[in-house]
Amino acid sequence: EISLNNDNFAKWLSKLFAKYKNSNIEPKIIKRRDNYVIYFKKCDQISTFLIMIGAVSSCLEFEDVRVTRDSLNTANRLVNMDTANLRRTLETGQRQINEIKVIDKNLGLHNIQNVKARELAKIRLDNDSASLQELATILGDKLGKPITKSNINHIFRYLHELYLRLNKWQ
Repeated sequence: EISLNNDNFAKWLSKLFAKYKNSNIEPKIIKRRDNYVIYFKKCDQISTFLIMIGAVSSCLEFEDVRVTRDSLNTANRLVNMDTANLRRTLETGQRQINEIKVIDKNLGLHNIQNVKARELAKIRLDNDSASLQELATILGDKLGKPITKSNINHIFRYLHELYLRLNKWQ
């Protein structure tokens, strides 16, 4: 920020910054109390301004802080994303287990005609926190052929529909 007490001078200085060769500086002007404040909002504009006025070491320090903050923010977003994915996996696994238990109680898992669905139901009961990919690997190993996440998802839809049909009769 640069604080000035003259509106015309603030506008002139703002235009001068914008005309600076090879710059992307677009300063904003606001009135705060009796002063006019020229400020830069974007990080790259702040860096360009610092270099323009000869404050190269301050620019390097500013960029260092900015990179560190960006790295921490990225790490935080990744942790939040992983936490949300894990929570969804656990909630979905619990819902699937509850549905499989209802199917087992009303029909019996051994009476499920689809071999993949029957085996997947047993695997899910033993692996409540497993992801679709982990379940696909386990089922694939058990059946001796590759199974995809998409296939696991389709099988769970089949089991869910079976659960809904059985639940209607109660």
